[in-house]
Amino acid sequence: MSIKKTKPSVSAKNQQNTPNQTENTTVETLKTPQKPAPAWSDIAASPLFKTLFWVLLGVMAIAMPYLSFDYGVSGDENVHRLYGEKVLDYFLSFGADKSYCDPKVFKVNNLFYYGVSFDLLVAIINKLRGTTAVYETRHLVNALSGVFLFMGVGKLAKELGGWRTAFIALVLIILSPAIFGHSMNNLKDIPFAAGYIWTLVYTLRFIKELPTVSNRTLLMLALAMALTLSIRIGGLLVFPYLVLFSATTWLFLPHTRAAFLAGGTHSFAAKLALVLVGAYILGIITWPYALESPISHPLEALGAMEKFGTSIRMLFEGKMIFSNEVPWYYIPKYFLMTSPIVIFVGIITTKIMFFVHRRNGYMPLLLGILAFAATFPVVYAIYKQSPLYDGMRHFLFIYPVIVAICAYGFDSVLDYFNENNGVKYGFTAVIGLLCLLPLKWMIQNHPHQYIYFNEFMGGEKGAFGEYETDYWMNSTRPMAKWFMETYKKDLESGKKMYIGSDCIDQIDYEIHRRYPNAIPTYVPYANRSDKKWDYAIFVTRFIDPDLLKSGWFPGDKAIHTELVDGVPVGAVLARKEGFDLRGSEALKANNLALADSCYTAELAKYPRNEAVRFNLANLYTQLGKVEEAKKQYNAVLAVAPNHTFALKQLGMIYLKANDMKGAEDILLRVYKNGKDPETGYYLAIIYMQKGDVESAAHFIDEVLLQQPDLQAALDLQKQIYSRRR
Repeated sequence: MSIKKTKPSVSAKNQQNTPNQTENTTVETLKTPQKPAPAWSDIAASPLFKTLFWVLLGVMAIAMPYLSFDYGVSGDENVHRLYGEKVLDYFLSFGADKSYCDPKVFKVNNLFYYGVSFDLLVAIINKLRGTTAVYETRHLVNALSGVFLFMGVGKLAKELGGWRTAFIALVLIILSPAIFGHSMNNLKDIPFAAGYIWTLVYTLRFIKELPTVSNRTLLMLALAMALTLSIRIGGLLVFPYLVLFSATTWLFLPHTRAAFLAGGTHSFAAKLALVLVGAYILGIITWPYALESPISHPLEALGAMEKFGTSIRMLFEGKMIFSNEVPWYYIPKYFLMTSPIVIFVGIITTKIMFFVHRRNGYMPLLLGILAFAATFPVVYAIYKQSPLYDGMRHFLFIYPVIVAICAYGFDSVLDYFNENNGVKYGFTAVIGLLCLLPLKWMIQNHPHQYIYFNEFMGGEKGAFGEYETDYWMNSTRPMAKWFMETYKKDLESGKKMYIGSDCIDQIDYEIHRRYPNAIPTYVPYANRSDKKWDYAIFVTRFIDPDLLKSGWFPGDKAIHTELVDGVPVGAVLARKEGFDLRGSEALKANNLALADSCYTAELAKYPRNEAVRFNLANLYTQLGKVEEAKKQYNAVLAVAPNHTFALKQLGMIYLKANDMKGAEDILLRVYKNGKDPETGYYLAIIYMQKGDVESAAHFIDEVLLQQPDLQAALDLQKQIYSRRR
């Protein structure tokens, strides 16, 4: 018999189950007090799916920690590692050591706004072990938090159906490449997602047990909410959720409302308050900044995170834009591009089955709660116009909710067609084939799963040069491994060598820690010709998209390229003749003739070196050879027509020549690609000189929105506004 075709029920008295009874009770058994609860279909009720669920989860609990050592140090890990260690110092000193919020200690000055529970846990483990392999510990703990997240997704799906639903959800979440990849070196977003999903698990149990909720459910709900808050201030979201969902249940279910009105309101309100207060206290107990002012500081952190103060340059839709100017559809589009196709089939299937079962007990309420939990954070971020970057990273926590919903949809189809083996097994085969697509990709592109783009997008090849790929520098570990294996003799000989990179923390940990004679030096990719290095390791972040697509990256000096789906995400470069460095040193020494000779020799051998072309153009500008300078910029613009630096410098040449029309046309091209503050400043000057005060005011106001403390812009704004009057 198919459960979806029946109308099961349970009395108000029977709703007061023990925790174990509640956990094993299906959603449909909670509808009305007239009819006995039905059993699942023979297959769905089989213990096979429970066994499969725990076996598969057990396999992941072994495999993921083992695989975690293949993943590189992420872009944020060094500061969060240090933050965790400084918070540990705070507690060990009983609050005397406040270096956790000292801006002199950190590269960024807002870390104290973050919860620190998992970073603190790893700091404690590393201190007890006395290990120097600090990031391996982080990754292992991260992998286990990923397993905990996977378990939560299965448990959430089970609240909607049964063990078959849970097993389907577990398979879907494991075969979600972005979640799997982030589960290896993202010790913020994955634990946060785990806290969020477990909060929803116990929220659904809370709803199903109303009006008399078991103490176990109350305790576990409080712990899950506390976990969420302890990682990010965004975890505050789950507190009004609980109140909202309780009120919705009161309105939605007549028998629950009747029980409340019959005298259960005060008891329920007391328990609800206990959960909220207890969860809040536990959530901030490891967070020093919140402990110092438990109300005002978390609210301050919430406001700061809603309007993230740092503007980050990133690649989106083929353009380099700033994180505070992303379009409203940024997150929805990333969801569409980076979710496996099977998830979209699951969403459509769930919508259909929701309509079929729209009158079936608690299900509309529970699905509505989960749909709200999956969509509201995105809608709120769009409404607040929050700065966004790194794709779905900060919204990973909504994806597992969607997976649980999809699992319900798939399971409902199997249950609905329980007596039609042809449809049932045919549908299962289609879903299985769709699951093979991300599985194959994950195996072929290990350990780069987190930068997955689906088949609709054309995979990584379709995204290359259009969207960020290795934004978290994961490829530095496999590149460093290749480098150490290739140059093992030189490294072991003690020969001093300089390794340039803008991923300096990663190179320091991966190579210099093992070979002190390999000296890491900070080298931005755009300035690589001006810095001393023998070898260099770069990832694709912050590189002009047209240079990527034209093949100018990795360029002529690449000796190894890290590929994902056949396209580069990073490269190892070797400096051989060193013409470029000698040219830069000569330019600094004002030996212009030698600089010209060296740069010319460099381009003769390595013509795809845009950094040298820019230096040569600068040299020609100093010599008054304006047309020669333009040729160098135009050579780059021929392959990278929207290259910001080339356009800006070309615009400045026109500006110095008092060619306002030429300067305006070129600088407007830069500004349309991304509201660059420096470009906006010069456009304001141009329009001031033209007498177009309103346009000048527009651009200078835009500049000050991004850099409100820029003194030159403030002075220019005063001049512009004085003319306006």
